[in-house]
Amino acid sequence: MHKSLTEKKIHTAAANQLFGLKDHGFCIECGKRYHDVEQGTDDRPCHKCGADDSIYSAVDIAMFTI
Repeated sequence: MHKSLTEKKIHTAAANQLFGLKDHGFCIECGKRYHDVEQGTDDRPCHKCGADDSIYSAVDIAMFTI
């Protein structure tokens, strides 16, 4: 998990996603934020760092960091 992905950043994005405001996701390798990442998505490569299967929805990240 990238150090820029703070608990506050993840939980804020996850709450927005759960309430239907925004579908944000993050690359867990470099921390880049992505838009339109639906829950359950984990097969997208990161365009910034090139890591395969590293983009997860905010809700998914929150779930596996508990």
